[in-house]
Amino acid sequence: MSNESWYSAKCIFLHSDTGQGPKQMYEERVLLLKADSADVAIERAEREAEVYSRDLDGCKYLGYVNVFDIYDGKPDDGAEIFSSMQMSDLKPKEYLDLHHPDDPDDCEAIGETHRWHNLDGNRSACYHCKVIRDGQLWTAKKRRAS
Repeated sequence: MSNESWYSAKCIFLHSDTGQGPKQMYEERVLLLKADSADVAIERAEREAEVYSRDLDGCKYLGYVNVFDIYDGKPDDGAEIFSSMQMSDLKPKEYLDLHHPDDPDDCEAIGETHRWHNLDGNRSACYHCKVIRDGQLWTAKKRRAS
Protein backbone atom coordinates (compact mmCIF):
# COMPACT_ATOMS: atom_id res chain seq x y z
CA MET A 1 0.00 0.00 0.00
CA SER A 2 1.27 3.43 -0.93
CA ASN A 3 1.88 6.18 1.63
CA GLU A 4 1.37 8.86 -0.97
CA SER A 5 -0.53 12.02 -0.11
CA TRP A 6 -1.99 14.72 -2.33
CA TYR A 7 -0.09 18.00 -2.58
CA SER A 8 -0.59 21.21 -4.47
CA ALA A 9 2.53 23.03 -5.64
CA LYS A 10 2.71 26.66 -6.72
CA CYS A 11 5.58 27.67 -9.02
CA ILE A 12 6.26 31.17 -10.34
CA PHE A 13 7.33 31.94 -13.91
CA LEU A 14 8.42 35.03 -15.82
CA HIS A 15 7.14 35.47 -19.36
CA SER A 16 9.17 37.84 -21.50
CA ASP A 17 6.98 40.67 -22.73
CA THR A 18 7.40 41.87 -26.27
CA GLY A 19 4.97 44.73 -25.66
CA GLN A 20 5.85 48.25 -24.71
CA GLY A 21 6.67 49.46 -21.25
CA PRO A 22 8.57 48.17 -18.24
CA LYS A 23 5.93 45.70 -17.02
CA GLN A 24 6.81 42.05 -16.41
CA MET A 25 4.32 39.19 -16.80
CA TYR A 26 4.49 36.69 -13.93
CA GLU A 27 2.54 33.45 -13.82
CA GLU A 28 1.66 31.63 -10.61
CA ARG A 29 0.87 28.06 -11.61
CA VAL A 30 -0.58 25.51 -9.18
CA LEU A 31 -0.29 21.76 -9.81
CA LEU A 32 -1.97 18.85 -8.08
CA LEU A 33 0.55 16.09 -7.27
CA LYS A 34 0.57 12.75 -5.49
CA ALA A 35 3.83 12.08 -3.62
CA ASP A 36 5.33 10.22 -0.64
CA SER A 37 6.42 13.46 1.06
CA ALA A 38 6.56 17.23 0.70
CA ASP A 39 10.22 16.94 -0.41
CA VAL A 40 9.24 14.54 -3.21
CA ALA A 41 6.37 16.86 -4.21
CA ILE A 42 8.84 19.79 -4.40
CA GLU A 43 11.23 17.76 -6.58
CA ARG A 44 8.40 16.74 -8.92
CA ALA A 45 7.05 20.29 -9.12
CA GLU A 46 10.49 21.70 -9.92
CA ARG A 47 11.08 19.10 -12.67
CA GLU A 48 7.68 19.85 -14.17
CA ALA A 49 8.33 23.61 -13.94
CA GLU A 50 11.57 23.23 -15.88
CA VAL A 51 9.81 21.24 -18.61
CA TYR A 52 6.89 23.68 -18.71
CA SER A 53 9.15 26.73 -19.07
CA ARG A 54 11.41 25.02 -21.62
CA ASP A 55 8.38 24.28 -23.83
CA LEU A 56 7.21 27.94 -23.90
CA ASP A 57 9.07 30.66 -25.79
CA GLY A 58 10.16 33.45 -23.47
CA CYS A 59 9.15 31.62 -20.27
CA LYS A 60 11.56 31.23 -17.36
CA TYR A 61 11.00 29.29 -14.14
CA LEU A 62 12.08 31.58 -11.29
CA GLY A 63 13.04 28.78 -8.91
CA TYR A 64 10.14 29.49 -6.52
CA VAL A 65 7.99 26.58 -5.37
CA ASN A 66 5.58 26.43 -2.44
CA VAL A 67 3.99 23.08 -1.57
CA PHE A 68 0.76 22.57 0.37
CA ASP A 69 -0.13 19.18 1.88
CA ILE A 70 -3.81 18.49 1.23
CA TYR A 71 -4.66 17.01 4.62
CA ASP A 72 -8.24 16.11 3.72
CA GLY A 73 -7.07 12.97 1.92
CA LYS A 74 -8.28 12.60 -1.62
CA PRO A 75 -9.25 15.92 -3.24
CA ASP A 76 -12.94 16.28 -3.93
CA ASP A 77 -15.28 19.02 -5.09
CA GLY A 78 -14.63 22.10 -2.98
CA ALA A 79 -11.42 20.74 -1.43
CA GLU A 80 -8.82 23.32 -0.44
CA ILE A 81 -5.85 22.66 -2.73
CA PHE A 82 -3.67 25.62 -1.83
CA SER A 83 -3.30 28.10 1.00
CA SER A 84 -0.68 30.75 1.65
CA MET A 85 -0.58 33.35 4.43
CA GLN A 86 1.49 36.54 4.64
CA MET A 87 1.94 39.13 7.36
CA SER A 88 1.65 42.69 6.10
CA ASP A 89 1.34 46.26 7.39
CA LEU A 90 -0.79 47.12 4.37
CA LYS A 91 -4.51 47.88 4.68
CA PRO A 92 -6.75 45.45 2.73
CA LYS A 93 -7.20 47.65 -0.38
CA GLU A 94 -3.45 48.42 -0.52
CA TYR A 95 -2.61 44.72 -0.14
CA LEU A 96 -5.01 43.66 -2.90
CA ASP A 97 -3.89 46.47 -5.22
CA LEU A 98 -0.23 45.48 -4.75
CA HIS A 99 -0.48 41.69 -4.90
CA HIS A 100 -3.68 41.12 -6.91
CA PRO A 101 -4.39 44.11 -9.15
CA ASP A 102 -7.54 44.09 -11.26
CA ASP A 103 -7.12 43.51 -14.98
CA PRO A 104 -7.72 46.69 -16.97
CA ASP A 105 -10.73 46.73 -19.29
CA ASP A 106 -8.52 47.27 -22.37
CA CYS A 107 -4.70 47.27 -22.68
CA GLU A 108 -4.80 49.65 -25.65
CA ALA A 109 -6.68 52.25 -23.58
CA ILE A 110 -3.71 52.47 -21.20
CA GLY A 111 -1.04 52.40 -23.93
CA GLU A 112 -0.19 48.69 -23.69
CA THR A 113 -0.19 45.94 -26.33
CA HIS A 114 -2.54 42.95 -26.23
CA ARG A 115 -0.99 39.49 -25.83
CA TRP A 116 -3.45 36.99 -27.22
CA HIS A 117 -4.20 33.41 -26.24
CA ASN A 118 -6.63 30.83 -27.58
CA LEU A 119 -9.89 31.22 -25.67
CA ASP A 120 -12.01 28.57 -27.37
CA GLY A 121 -10.58 27.85 -30.84
CA ASN A 122 -12.60 30.64 -32.46
CA ARG A 123 -11.97 33.63 -30.21
CA SER A 124 -8.87 35.28 -28.80
CA ALA A 125 -8.54 36.71 -25.29
CA CYS A 126 -5.83 39.02 -23.97
CA TYR A 127 -3.68 37.70 -21.10
CA HIS A 128 -3.47 41.21 -19.60
CA CYS A 129 -6.99 42.64 -19.86
CA LYS A 130 -10.65 41.76 -20.35
CA VAL A 131 -10.75 42.09 -24.16
CA ILE A 132 -12.06 39.13 -26.20
CA ARG A 133 -12.13 39.26 -30.01
CA ASP A 134 -13.31 36.96 -32.77
CA GLY A 135 -10.60 35.17 -34.74
CA GLN A 136 -7.34 33.39 -34.02
CA LEU A 137 -5.24 36.45 -33.12
CA TRP A 138 -2.89 34.29 -31.02
CA THR A 139 -1.54 32.73 -34.23
CA ALA A 140 -0.46 36.08 -35.74
CA LYS A 141 2.72 36.15 -33.62
CA LYS A 142 3.67 32.62 -34.72
CA ARG A 143 3.21 33.54 -38.39
CA ARG A 144 5.38 36.66 -38.06
CA ALA A 145 8.14 34.64 -36.36
CA SER A 146 8.30 32.08 -39.22
